[in-house]
Amino acid sequence: MISVAAYVVFCLAVYIVVDLVIDIHTYNDSVWLCKCVLAFAVLPAVFTLFFLNKLDVFSSWYSYIIYPLLFYLFYFGSAYFTALNLDLIIGYYTKNKQIEVLPVKKITKVFAGRAGFVHTDIQVAYNDDNLILQGTRSGYYLLQGVSQIEVKITRSYLGNYVGVLRHPTSNQRWNARWSYFKDWLYRYSILVPVFILIIAGGYFWKKAFYGIKKKLGGISSKYSKLIKSLLIGICIIGISFILLILILGVLP
Repeated sequence: MISVAAYVVFCLAVYIVVDLVIDIHTYNDSVWLCKCVLAFAVLPAVFTLFFLNKLDVFSSWYSYIIYPLLFYLFYFGSAYFTALNLDLIIGYYTKNKQIEVLPVKKITKVFAGRAGFVHTDIQVAYNDDNLILQGTRSGYYLLQGVSQIEVKITRSYLGNYVGVLRHPTSNQRWNARWSYFKDWLYRYSILVPVFILIIAGGYFWKKAFYGIKKKLGGISSKYSKLIKSLLIGICIIGISFILLILILGVLP
């Protein structure tokens, strides 16, 4: 599973680079890219399923349906999103850029249900048209009270706008990130007791499982592997969920 872990780390690294380096951009879906990723996602999904088969994870008929579907959707979604981000990075650093002064019409926070504050929408006037650019979460605090922005902007290979603000100082950026971080701490403070409950629940569940096993004089190897797999899976999913929220949420 080292290759799977490396893939996840790579996707996170690309996301972090975009979040830290690119100030504004658009996300336009690409049918061509979607078709390519639909085909590509089959390979890592099959590889992962072969590995899981060696661990005897497929214990029932429906597991042969659920696991392939889940892993395929995971690889498709993550690969497509990562490809869009790579296009932004490569496009910005390899294509010719223009310096533009864009009048700012509106700056709003964008929320995605329980995921909370996900990005900033910046409505600007560009080429005699209204253009909505997507900015970082800290960008909302960085651009408060601004009537226009000066950006170095270009179009990516997939046709998305991508740019970097020119004049914010390092101190202004860090102040904006600190403002966002304080807001993040307030919104996600509930995760601390949840994380403690997951750790405590995993510990007591494991203890109870081995206590029952000892009283019954042992459980068959088949069911023992199944229960262990479930326990490990629940712990991994729970901890991964918390870590993803912490990592993705805390970024500016």
